[in-house]
This record gives sequence, structure tokens and C-alpha cells, in this order.
Amino acid sequence: MHKWKLSVRPSRRLPEKLRNAAHRRAGEGRRDPEGSYFDCKGDPIEKLPYLVVIVDELADLMMTAGKEVEHSIARLAQMARAAGMEKSMAQAMGAAGVSAPNVAGGDGRFFSSTKKGETQEIRLELQAASKDKKINAVKKVIANMTVGKDVSALFPDVLNCIQTGNIELKKLVYLYLINYAKSQPNLAIMAVNTFVKDASDGNPLIRALAVRTMGCIRVQQITEYLTTPLLKCLRDEDPYVRKTAAICVVKLFDINPELVQEQGFLELVVNLVSDQNPSVVANAVACLSEIAEASGHENIFGLVPGCLPKLLAALNECSEWGQVHLLDAIALLRPDDAKTAESTIDRVLPRLQHSNSAVVLSAAKVVLNNLALTSDAEVVRTVAKKLAPPLVTLLSAEPEIQFVALRNIQLITQKRPGILANDIKVFFCRYNDPTYVKMEKVDVII
Repeated sequence: MHKWKLSVRPSRRLPEKLRNAAHRRAGEGRRDPEGSYFDCKGDPIEKLPYLVVIVDELADLMMTAGKEVEHSIARLAQMARAAGMEKSMAQAMGAAGVSAPNVAGGDGRFFSSTKKGETQEIRLELQAASKDKKINAVKKVIANMTVGKDVSALFPDVLNCIQTGNIELKKLVYLYLINYAKSQPNLAIMAVNTFVKDASDGNPLIRALAVRTMGCIRVQQITEYLTTPLLKCLRDEDPYVRKTAAICVVKLFDINPELVQEQGFLELVVNLVSDQNPSVVANAVACLSEIAEASGHENIFGLVPGCLPKLLAALNECSEWGQVHLLDAIALLRPDDAKTAESTIDRVLPRLQHSNSAVVLSAAKVVLNNLALTSDAEVVRTVAKKLAPPLVTLLSAEPEIQFVALRNIQLITQKRPGILANDIKVFFCRYNDPTYVKMEKVDVII
């Protein structure tokens, strides 16, 4: 057993001595002059790998779903600190041209500060002339807001920081405004001039950020000032601004449907379906779909001339969630003849091999709807063979995805009973299947 003689004043080399002692106990290992460790056989001892957790686009995530993720972020920081891990929660700002700050050694401290009088200290920092002090102060406010502390008393001080050319500081201030504008509507109205000014900024990211923030703030007074900037952004030359403005129309419709109709927003979104940028088309289709669902307008895509070819053209270029919106819209459209239906099926069939289960199910819906218009038995038989394997593949995914897939398979088998006749074994219940999955499998078999 190794014994250590320690003086009252610890030695600077104590950590090194402890590490060397641990290696000797593990196998009488040794260390070379360059700092590498070797075991008793002379083989190098590998260091433990780093564990890196990346949350992409954290800024946009916090703006759209802050309440849902704030607890998870705080819990992640707590568990990492308790485990002695190096914490790194970086706010993704690559799209804005801003390097992401390292939250581990720097910004992580904002989440663990609990000293008294902190609010007054932050207020003084928010009023400082230094830009760096203001950024750090707003980060402290956002950190406190994230972990559930009430920082609404700092609303006037944070609002004073909105007049800045620093996009990082502007994003943080806008995030704070979205969270507290509803509780401070009279003060939030003071930010309208800045919103309108930023909506005409030379940077398209700032223009989109301003319009998106105004749409997320659920205050009637600010909504009245949103009309002119939103009309301008829907005609903007930059596709990022246009696609952001299209989603903002949905938020405006939710607050004031009459205003959307009167100001011609619906016609502008319909025109965006013909846009050359696929992302703009996908967001325009998503906007029209939500408006149709909320208003009960069943044939809203009938307002778009030549809609089907435009949606099919954009299908290959947009993101996977954009593909879901496009496929759902295509499923609502009825082809003019059987030839158009077969052409649509051919264009959509590759989507059945997509890794996203939502894309697969939406593509299956399009195929089945168009297959009903085809009278050629050979085409029906060929397409049915191609449709079965993707549906079977979904049954090897997570239980939640299996449940959704099984509910859709029930509807498919009611319409075309023989489509999965050769794959009955995949519906046999396994011992570790959740009860709700077993019930759905039994229903499909019966």
C-alpha cells in the first residue's frame, strides 16, 4: 500500500504524483518524458475519448420553442457539471456570420450564478457603455430566463440595448422580447420603430429576424405595425426573407384573420408557390395548408394555376420537412387524367426510400390517391410491390413510429387488402413490444 506524506501546503506536482501512483497501482506503469503513459507491457495507455453533444441552430430553436427546451438545456448543464464533464452549449450563429461562443468555460457560468443582488448588478451592466459588457449582461438575463427565473423587471434596460448593429446582441434582445412582450405590452410597443427599421436593413438576416420576431410577439398593438414590413418582405429579393415572411403570415392569420384577407397577404403567399427557390415554395405551401385548416378552405391550392407541376419540381430540392408539406399538398390535388396520375406516382416513388418516416408516409398517401385513378392493372401491381417494402421497414423503427405506421397500414389494407399479404410475419407480436403496438398489430392481422 502506498503512503503519502503531505505537508500543510500542497505541492504543485501533487496531481501529477497522484496520476503516476494510479498508473503504478494499475500495472506498475511508467511515463515517458513527453507525457504519454505506458502499461507494464510497454503498450501505450489510451486516453478516454471526448463526448461532444451538439445542438444545431440553438438560437432558432429557442425563438420558436423556448419553453420546451429550456428545462432540457438547464438539466444538461447540471448533469455535465455533476459528472465533472466539460460543458459546452454553443449558440449556433453560423448562418448569421457570427462565431458561436463557447458556453463551457465562458457562458456556462451564467447558468450557475445564484448570488444576491444579481438583478441590480445586471441592470448596471446593461447600462454600461461597453458593448462586451452589454452582451454578457444580456446573456445573464437569457440564462436566468432559461432556468425559470423572473427577469421581467429588467425589461426597460434590455429594451435599451436593441439599438445596436451587433447581430449577436440583437438576437439575444429579440429573444428576450418574445418571451416577455406579452406581460409588458406597453413597453414592448417602444420597440416597434426598431422592428420597422430592421425590416428595411441591408442585411437579409436582420430583415428576416425583425419580421419573425414581430410575428412571434403576440401583442395586438405590434401586429398593427407588422402589416407594412411584412408586405415588403414577401416581395423581398432574398429567398431567406421571403420564406420567413411566408411563415409569419400564418402567425398573423392566427391573430387577425380579417387583416390577412383585407391586405392581400393570401394572394402574395399564393404567388410564392411559383417562386424559383424550393424552400420558399415549401414554406408558402405550409402557410397555405395551415390557413386552409384553420379557415376550412378545402380547395385553397386551387387558387394556384398549374400547382401540381410546381410542387413536383420543388420536391427534390427542399428539406425533408418541406417535402412533407409538399407531399401533403400534392395528395390534396386531383390529377386531370390517368396519365398525369401515373406521372405523379413516378415522381413520388423515390421518396418512399427516404430515411424520414414522415416523408415515407406522406409519399405513400400520394401514391395511393393517384393509384385509384389508374385503370392499368400492370401499373397497379408494379406500384403495389414497390409500396410494401418501405411500409415494412417502418415496423423496425422506434415504437412510436411503429404505432403511427400501423395506424396508416390499417387504412391502406382496408383500401388494398392484398398489398401486404406476403409480409404477414412482420405483424407478429414480439415479447418486448409495447402494449399499444401489440394492439395495433393484432388489429391489422384481424
